[in-house]
Amino acid sequence: MSKYFFDTSALVKRYHSEEGSDFIDRLFAETDAEFVISDISIIEFYSALSMKVRIGEIDEENFMSLRKLFSQDIKRGLYEVAEFANDEKLESTRLLLKYAKKHSLKTLDAIQLSGEISKPV
Repeated sequence: MSKYFFDTSALVKRYHSEEGSDFIDRLFAETDAEFVISDISIIEFYSALSMKVRIGEIDEENFMSLRKLFSQDIKRGLYEVAEFANDEKLESTRLLLKYAKKHSLKTLDAIQLSGEISKPV
């Protein structure tokens, strides 16, 4: 059995066709695969869809449809939703202090990269 952790960028590719969506679709075609997202990815997902409306990539109707589909997928247990604990938050800070001055590491990316995710919601 394969278990995949999706950051927000990968998650959006599941719902909106863009470069990389075909790869994500292949993962979802695996019959024994499990998918994990963070609680933060849920918030970021809605932000990413909102941006797509602002720039004219999707319209309001498509936004509502994608939002509903994503919400239904969470409710039916397609994703294990994990929340970040204090240890991950501390690690995020460490990553930012170490890398953000020289690399384009942003807050939410650091949180996603912070290591082990604690308990499922």
